[in-house]
Amino acid sequence: MAVLLALAAMMPGSGVRAAAGDPVVEDAEWILTLQVPSGPHAGLIAMNEPRSLCIPYFANMAASGLASATLSSGDARYAEAAWRWLDWYAAHMDASGFVTDYELSGGSWVSTGDYDSTDAYAATFLSAVRAAYAATGDAQRLAAIWPAVRRATDAMLATAAPGYLTYAKPGWNLMYAMDNAEVYEGWIAVAELALVHGDAALRARADEWIGGMRVSLASFWNEAAGAYDVALGSGGVRHPADWSEFYPSVTAQVWMINTGLVPAARAASLAGRIDRENPSWDDPWSPGLFNPPEGPQVRAIGWWPSFADAFTEAGMQSRALAAFTRMRDAALAGGRSWPYHAGSAGRMIDFVVARPDTAITGGPSAWTSEQAATLAFAGSPSAAAFECSLDGEPWAPCVSPRSWTGLGDGPHVVRVRALDAAGHADPIPASRSWIVDTVAPSVRLLSAPPDPGGIGSAVFAFDGADDRTAAGVLVHECSLDGAPYATCVSPKAYPAIATGSRSFRVRARDLAGNVSLAATHDWFADSVAPETVITSGPSGPVTEERATFAFSATDDAPGPLWFECRLGAAAFSACASPVSYTFAHEGMFVFSVRAVDGAGNRDATPASRTWFVDRTPPETTLGAGPAAFTASRDARFTFSGSDSVSPPHWLMYECSLGGAAFSRCTSPVNLTGLADGEHVFEVRAVDASGLADPTPARLEWTIDTAPPRSVIVTPDQAVIAHLPPAMERFVRGTVTDDRSGLREVAVTFVPVGAPGVTVVATISCEDASARSCTWAAAAPAGRGRYEVRVVATDRAGGAESPGPKPIAVLVV
Repeated sequence: MAVLLALAAMMPGSGVRAAAGDPVVEDAEWILTLQVPSGPHAGLIAMNEPRSLCIPYFANMAASGLASATLSSGDARYAEAAWRWLDWYAAHMDASGFVTDYELSGGSWVSTGDYDSTDAYAATFLSAVRAAYAATGDAQRLAAIWPAVRRATDAMLATAAPGYLTYAKPGWNLMYAMDNAEVYEGWIAVAELALVHGDAALRARADEWIGGMRVSLASFWNEAAGAYDVALGSGGVRHPADWSEFYPSVTAQVWMINTGLVPAARAASLAGRIDRENPSWDDPWSPGLFNPPEGPQVRAIGWWPSFADAFTEAGMQSRALAAFTRMRDAALAGGRSWPYHAGSAGRMIDFVVARPDTAITGGPSAWTSEQAATLAFAGSPSAAAFECSLDGEPWAPCVSPRSWTGLGDGPHVVRVRALDAAGHADPIPASRSWIVDTVAPSVRLLSAPPDPGGIGSAVFAFDGADDRTAAGVLVHECSLDGAPYATCVSPKAYPAIATGSRSFRVRARDLAGNVSLAATHDWFADSVAPETVITSGPSGPVTEERATFAFSATDDAPGPLWFECRLGAAAFSACASPVSYTFAHEGMFVFSVRAVDGAGNRDATPASRTWFVDRTPPETTLGAGPAAFTASRDARFTFSGSDSVSPPHWLMYECSLGGAAFSRCTSPVNLTGLADGEHVFEVRAVDASGLADPTPARLEWTIDTAPPRSVIVTPDQAVIAHLPPAMERFVRGTVTDDRSGLREVAVTFVPVGAPGVTVVATISCEDASARSCTWAAAAPAGRGRYEVRVVATDRAGGAESPGPKPIAVLVV
């Protein structure tokens, strides 16, 4: 703790009771009035008058001040009061080392069930134990309270965060600079006390945390902001200081300075800025220093002694003295009323007690690979000599700087204490703990892209191990393709990796700066998908039930390729070339195949084939065609077809005339110059599978261009009588046709030389298909002379022209 040197002359030496008016005695006596003297809560130190609230955090500060008062005045009552408080605190710890606030209710002290923070409560308790032991040297009291010391360390560890930091409370995710500064001082107290008590295990744990916290507290520094961050959050989120905010932003700077870890130049710069940004920080009537403007204006006199300590640490003793004078005058003028409280008084006592004080001004960092160490130290003006102890060795005289060589791997601690001219030693020696580590860590790759691999990005997982540095504290450094190493965390992802040969390196660096050998991974980054082609297989309509496909692919990267196939819309599945499928039904089918390379890249445009299984021949239908008998030597045929699979426009046609071989044809087919006689036309449809209609459409017809020939059998000038039976009443004749056969005979009776009616008798032959026919035409009813004319017509529509020579008949 810092000492206000300007007040040293005001204070009596150690072991001498102070005179009346001594500010140390006055505040110590006031604290005693706040302590419960007897009963179940004997030793409890209330915040202020009236005694209604106990906040252990501030009571711990009051106890530390009481112990300092014994050192200053020689009055053992004060240190005894400190021990009584510590016993109360120990008795009210729960199993985890937590202590809550207490309030006076109905004449009894009861727990509020709440507390501000667990880490700071435990840390200030440990510092108070250290102060009480320093004032009394009472090993028996220390042994009695040692279980509580251990539980207090458990309370700090209960909220341990990564990297030797703590959260304020269980379940919180913020690590405050103020709390962690107090935790650091708590571990220093544990280290000193464990050395005295002989608890080697706890001493080792304390040294580990002291070394680790030096590094972690330094991480609060925000170079861009020129101040220490107020808090660090999970995931590396930082909460920068706001200089217009007195608490916790400005107070965070003060607590960091008071750890003694802030470099001198930085401490002076921060103290100067505190004065510039908050010039009235030591004015008890300045509003808004603790609470936000919209809240009640509660002044912050309780913080002032810590600010004065910080200004002393920063070498601004005159400013600290002026602040002390101002705040003490304000406290006395107000009768030590709120907001002045027991914690304020304890800090005031600590601030002004004069004794040989020791400070380490330089030395090894918390972790180092150097096996030699040099320590620089200084003391208050009353310091006449120094003694040093390395790793628990007996105290021995030393001067600054002091060097040691040949230090082995492992934790080391040097303690330095100043002695005044009378031989009085600093009751709280300064110490510096560090760890020598010459063994490099190791690193290993847990996962990496395949070779070849990539798919446009690459992700690496890795971890490291060290003989001393915890795995979670190791720093990893990565390099891609020979680039400079840069800090990285696992998993490390590189997006948009271009195709080509790639090389990844990762190494681990421990807290001592030792660097491991690099773990390496070389691979061919492949972000280009292969191209797939089908080299053989059915396409379009086929008749086969079995379909076999062969395929291959090309890729930009070397290495094997895999294939995935599917039919229709089914899911792709692994396959190899060639692949075969069998189908029991007809229909259309689609086969697709895509290649997959070693990097997992899949062809985004699979190769595909579409085909039809068609085992049913088509049907053929004739449309237009010649009549069965025609006199035309030309013929025109139209036709169409249908199929169960092939659409109409895929059908082909083959035609045959007169039994000739079938040949390709299209509808319509026009034939000309055909010869007389019988003809046969056939047409069949052929589908896309090559199946032909087994029953072609067929048309038979006869061409007959020769007219029939007729003969009148009845003689010319014949007499035809209507009266039977002696006389003939019919005109008779015959007709013949050589091809199509006869259709009809038209016999015309035309009156001669007298008016009458022309009679036309159309006579059908007895056999329409016959090629010869005998006919008989009945005479007209009217008597008279008639000219008989005859015209025969065949089934092809051919009529004889002219017909046979007309005859004359007389009808009587």
